[in-house]
This record gives sequence, structure tokens and C-alpha cells, in this order.
Amino acid sequence: MPDTASLSAVPPDPRQGFALEWVLLCGGLLALALLISFWQAGDYRIHNEHERSRMLTQLELASNALLLRINAIELAHRNVSVEYMEGLTFNEDRLPFIRKRLRGFTEIIPLADGMLLLDDHARRLASYPPGAAAAPELSGHIAAAHVPYDRLYLLHNDSKDRDLYLASHMARPQQPAALLLTRLSRSDLKHLLDAVRYSPDMRAALYAADTLIQSSEADGHPLPPPPPLPDTPGTPHVEITGTGDATRIIARKQIRAAALDSSQPLVLSISHDLPPLFARPGHDLWLVVALYTFILVTSLPALYFLQCKRRQIHASDLAARQAILHSNAELTRINSRLEEQGQYLQSLAFVDGLTGTANRRRFDEVLTHEYRQWLRNGLPLSLIMLDVDYFKHYNDHYGHLAGDDCLKQIGSALRNALTRPRDLAARYGGEEFACILPDTSLAGALHKAEQIRSAVQQLGIAHEDSQAASVVTISLGVACFGPECDSPEALIQAADSALYQAKQQGRNQVVGMSTMQEY
Repeated sequence: MPDTASLSAVPPDPRQGFALEWVLLCGGLLALALLISFWQAGDYRIHNEHERSRMLTQLELASNALLLRINAIELAHRNVSVEYMEGLTFNEDRLPFIRKRLRGFTEIIPLADGMLLLDDHARRLASYPPGAAAAPELSGHIAAAHVPYDRLYLLHNDSKDRDLYLASHMARPQQPAALLLTRLSRSDLKHLLDAVRYSPDMRAALYAADTLIQSSEADGHPLPPPPPLPDTPGTPHVEITGTGDATRIIARKQIRAAALDSSQPLVLSISHDLPPLFARPGHDLWLVVALYTFILVTSLPALYFLQCKRRQIHASDLAARQAILHSNAELTRINSRLEEQGQYLQSLAFVDGLTGTANRRRFDEVLTHEYRQWLRNGLPLSLIMLDVDYFKHYNDHYGHLAGDDCLKQIGSALRNALTRPRDLAARYGGEEFACILPDTSLAGALHKAEQIRSAVQQLGIAHEDSQAASVVTISLGVACFGPECDSPEALIQAADSALYQAKQQGRNQVVGMSTMQEY
């Protein structure tokens, strides 16, 4: 219903702001044109920075993955070195154990394709796979290499199609020198480089110094030699090379493994064709210009016709407000009476006037509904029937007004004890109450019944004529739906039978039907 105060106020004449609207529209169109110009000017920079950031992220992921594999190989070399150098003299009996270690490391390290233990003359002492040997053309290179004891040395033959090794030197006094080599898997290296690419025209490569040792090429294009890195090892660099359609953005980073010999630094490089990156922004610019033109040719006539329409609406709005104000007060009065009557009828329909709990009608409706829910989903449904002990004696001794007050306090205790939204406490009749507990097993209902019994007793309502206690107490019977209870009436009968047993056994206690199915 419209607010009376807002209807009483006379709306201002819209013609007073028409001139300002034209100024704002023209200014907005001009500002939009300037915004498009600035957007176009900065679009190249935004896309360039985005691509740089994306390539640096891919570069970091790939370099970290490669670094983890190199470090794993270095740890394997150290482990084999300890086994080889154990004792003062070399013992060939340890070679079978070393072969097992070589096999284990080869199988668990992703980048390792085989491991060889060679003496100082490049002769094989142990290897995995069995019979593996270094490429003949590398034998002289291996023998002549001065590999520090605590460093990994990259051995290659200046070809990206031949074997690639990481080697470390093992020696101590009174023992023959040895060289441990791990053959790197070309397929694993290519898979690692393939994972960097997120576009078909991207290329990725791994260099040792200025020598290409592995690449992942797009469309078979050859890779150019890498430009020299600035004197900041370990820091990624991004630059743009070439002109026209051959322009590429290149990101490179040197792999800085602590155990890797720095005389042949590993450099990871990825590149991307630059022209395709800006094909879509140019297409977007045409769309924006077309949209701006459409806005320009439609907004000016639209504002004119809108102002004409608003003048007509203003006149009819004044007449409508008067009619609405006339009926507004009557509608308010009618709505208020309807709300009061609805609340009163709701109270009469569902609430017991004395105890504030649900009445018998509401109890029957809820129990029937929960019974249907039990049939549908099979979740347990329990019922508590309770009766005030010796309540007739209480009324005879203290009077009916005191009895009514006693029932009010018990009803309040029941409502406080049932905290879940679907639980229901109802006055079943006279001094008898019932509690519906959905989704509650017999054990849970017995526990809740004991809480209710204790809460009522703790009210401390004096009852001198009670044979159960010196205060008002209750007896409770509990039942749960099971095979023996196939209807709401059967559940009530079961709970009532349990209540009868509680009274027969001395009152002020809880009894559950032992024959009921436990969920």
C-alpha cells in the first residue's frame, strides 16, 4: 500500500530539469568518446602486461618443476656416493646393492631415464637399466671433465637428439675415482616444455649456455639462438624481438640449482607470437565504435520523446494521487483488522489457551504429517505421553486456580525442553500432555523424556497430597514407530501403555516400550 506521506507531497514539475538533462547527456557522450580514446591508447599496454605476467607465471612453474627434478637427482647422487665411499677401500661386494639403488632412483625420479656408475676410465661398474652405457663420443669428455665432488655437471654433445647426462665425481683417499651419471629423459623434458604452452604458436626450449638441448616447437618452426641474459642470474626476463608479423615476446630464466655447475648455466626460454595477441583488441575497438555510434543516434531523440512522455505522466500522476489518498486510510484500517483477526484465529486453531502449548487439534495434524514423513523416508519418529501425578489430589487440596497455574508452569517447561523446530509439545487433555519428536530414536526419546521429568520436578511446585514426592511430578511413557506401530493411533496406544506402566511402577519415572524397534 502506498505511503500516505509520500502521496501527500506534490511531485515537482519535471520540466524544471529538462535543460540540465540535455547538458548531462551531451557531457556524457563527450566523456564516453574520451574514455574510448584512452581505452584504445592503453589497451596495448594492458594486453602486453597481461601476456608478460602470464608467460612469467608459466616460466616460474616450469623452472620450479625442473629445479625439483635436478635437486632430486642431486640427492640420489649423494646417496650413491655415500654407499660407494663407505669404508677405506673399494669393495666390489657392494656393487649389487648399488645397482638396486640405481634402479630405485631411476624408477622414482621423473626426469631420470637411467643411471651409470663409471670408473675413472669410463668403464661401467654398475648401471640401470642393465647393460646401459654412456655414448662412445662422450667417453673422452667424461674422462677429461674436472667435475667437483659437490657439484652436478651437465654432459651433452651439442645436439638436442643425443643422450644428455648429469654427472658427479666421487673420490676419497685410498679409493679409485668414480663418476656417477644420470641419463635425462628426453620425453620427460619435452613433456615439461609442452606443459608450458597455452597457445599453438608458443615455443619453449631449454639451453645449456648457448646450446639448444631440448625444445617444444610449434608447427615445426626452428628456434633461433637465445640472446644473452642480463647479469642477473635466477631473475626472469621478458623482452620483445623482431618486427612486423615476426614480432615475438620472449621470457627467459636461468635455472639456479645449488648443486649444478655454473659454467654451463641452464636457461629456460618460452616465446609467443605478438600479432595474434592484439587481433581481438582491434576487433573489439570496431565493436565499441559501432556501439558508440548507435548510442549517439538513439540517445538524443530518446531523451526528447522521454521528456514529452514525462509531462503527460506528471499530469495524470497528480490526479491518481488524490484518488489513492482517499482510499489509503480505509485500506489501512481494514488490513489492521484482518491481521488481528488472523492472529486470533491462528491462536484458537492451534494453541491451548491455558498452557500455551499446541492443542489437541494441532497435535493430531502434526502427528499425521510426521507419520507420512516416516513412511516416506523411514527416519525414526517417537512420541512421549505424560501425565501429572495425583493431579486430582492437587486440585482438591489447592483449588482449581492453583491447578491451572501448575499446568501453565508444566507447559512452559515442556516448551523450553523441546528446542528443535519440528518438535511439538501439546496438551492432550486435562492434565495429560504429549510430545512429538521427529527424527528421534527410542533411546533419544527416553533421554529427552528424562530431561522433561527432571525439569518438571525442579520446578518445585509443592504437592502435599502426592504419594510420589513432596513436589509435583510427572510420569512419562515413550514409544517409537516400528513394526508394531503401523498407524498414528497405534503409536499413541503404545506410548499410553508405557505411561500406564510408569504409573503402575510408582510414578515419577520414564518407561519406554521395550518391544519397539530401535533405529
